[in-house]
Parts: sequence; C-alpha cells; structure tokens
Amino acid sequence: MVTAFNPRSRCRDKPLTAKHTGEVKTPAFYRHDIGVAPGRLHEPSADEEGNLWTSPLDGTLWRYHTPTGKVEILDLKALTGRDWKGLHLWPVAHGHEVHLCCPSLPRLWVYESDTKQVKQYDFPHANPEVYGGFAAKG
Repeated sequence: MVTAFNPRSRCRDKPLTAKHTGEVKTPAFYRHDIGVAPGRLHEPSADEEGNLWTSPLDGTLWRYHTPTGKVEILDLKALTGRDWKGLHLWPVAHGHEVHLCCPSLPRLWVYESDTKQVKQYDFPHANPEVYGGFAAKG
C-alpha cells in the first residue's frame, strides 16, 4: 500500500490500494540535455560507492561519481570488440560489476570496475530479452 501526497493540501490523502482508490497525478518531468549525449540516457543504476551508471545509446557506458561530479565515459567497442551503437543498454550495478542488460543480445556482458574488463556469460535459454532492473543487497 502507498500513501498518496496531495501538494495542494499539504497533507496525506487516503492510501492508494490495488483497488485504484485515491488520486494519482503524474509529476512534471523536465529534460535537460547534457551536451555530449543529447539523446536518451537509459535509466541509471547506482552502485555502493556513489556511482551512477548509464548509457546514451552511442556505444559508451558512463560512470558518474556523485560525490565528486567526475564523469568517466567508457568506449564499449574498445572494451568488448563489438559495436554497441544504437543498442538499448540498461546497466545494472551490483558490487564492483555492471551488468550490461541488452534485450537484443543473446549473452550477458558484465563490466568489472576493478579490472576494467568485460566478461560474457551464457543465458539459460536462447532468446532472453533482458532489460534493466535493480540489484538487491545480498
């Protein structure tokens, strides 16, 4: 159950339930181009060290270190030997690994931030179509 918040009344409304009870409004979203990646950045994933990982569909993987504001842009073709431009890539950070989830690839690619290398892993079935997600501790 989620409790709705009505900014007009500054108080909590009735709880939202699976029965669709309560008022739900979509907040306003604002887009700000960040220069080198004016297109869409896929949903970022945060790791335990304060890094946000994302990809702007241009064949790169971005690491944004939130405490310092430093951005590291990794060329995935140089790391993997294959072209990643135009691939929908959802990075999912877990520990010192970033799982490069891509629905059009038949294998899982994992970037290891300690070694700065990418490894591949087979999926248990032929057409996995893996999108993004969130890593849970433990």
